[in-house]
Amino acid sequence: MASIVFQDTLNLSVFIQYSWKYNLIVWDGVIIIRAGLYKNAKLKFYLELPRGFPKSKPELYFVSKVYHPLVNYETGHLDMKVCSFGEY
Repeated sequence: MASIVFQDTLNLSVFIQYSWKYNLIVWDGVIIIRAGLYKNAKLKFYLELPRGFPKSKPELYFVSKVYHPLVNYETGHLDMKVCSFGEY
């Protein structure tokens, strides 16, 4: 099983692994926040890679309810159109 763990100095960890069910197209993950306003928050999400990836942007959906202006509260979809990740 492939999995990736990111940790940084912001007291934030991201764990992600591909879903066996979708064969590298869908990745399940969790963000763990250890400090600040959202201390002890665990935010579950999944990442969908489109057929045109990496030329096409992935889609990220939060399973956990997230109150953020870039996250659709009903669907959990993160609006990455306004995010600056460089050219895809």
